[in-house]
Amino acid sequence: MYSNLILRTEGLSKSFILHEQQKHIPSAQNVSLEVKAGKLTALTGASGTGKSSFLKCIYRTYLPTEGAIYYHTDDGEWLDLAKASEREILELRRAEISFVTQFLHCLPRQSTVDVVAKPLLDLGIERIEAKDQAKELLSQIKLPERLWEISPATFSGGEKQRVNLARAMILHPRLLLLDEPTASLDPVSIPRVIEMVRSVKKAGTGILAIFHDQELVKELADFEINLVPTN
Repeated sequence: MYSNLILRTEGLSKSFILHEQQKHIPSAQNVSLEVKAGKLTALTGASGTGKSSFLKCIYRTYLPTEGAIYYHTDDGEWLDLAKASEREILELRRAEISFVTQFLHCLPRQSTVDVVAKPLLDLGIERIEAKDQAKELLSQIKLPERLWEISPATFSGGEKQRVNLARAMILHPRLLLLDEPTASLDPVSIPRVIEMVRSVKKAGTGILAIFHDQELVKELADFEINLVPTN
């Protein structure tokens, strides 16, 4: 393939079949793009063009209808995620690919430190070390220490999204997928989230992100792919 590339899609399409109604619903169609290490590729376009479906195909929440998703693994191999086994996908999610949605999902009553440390615990890292790394990261993102042992379920939208990003960042992923990371945030929280995204880029992670705000695209994106409505 090409140097510095983390991800490359070729003609990726996703459609949904409503069997009971015998309807075919096209979503993302024939999308080809690249994501490079330390760069952010922005997905833009009107609602209904399949941006979120496209990200979910890459994360393999959805199986694509057509096309290929070539991912450059940490072992130096190119793997087509559209054809990879469930075991391979789960391993990549565990160690190399992170996905941040608009909403933080975590177990009830789980402390913020434990939420952020969980990806490291899943890799087999000792609890004390994992929590120490989580605390260091929470300090870096300027989340008040008084909140660390509290469940993030009680937090504001901006605080939850910072925790959401921190949980993804602690892995130092090679590929980070972002679905509207600043949606519904207050004006104070948006700059902090932007700062976190910049930090991830600087660390060498390749980022594929959905944005509706064109100002954020100008501020953060190195490349822009505009998805167009399907007929």
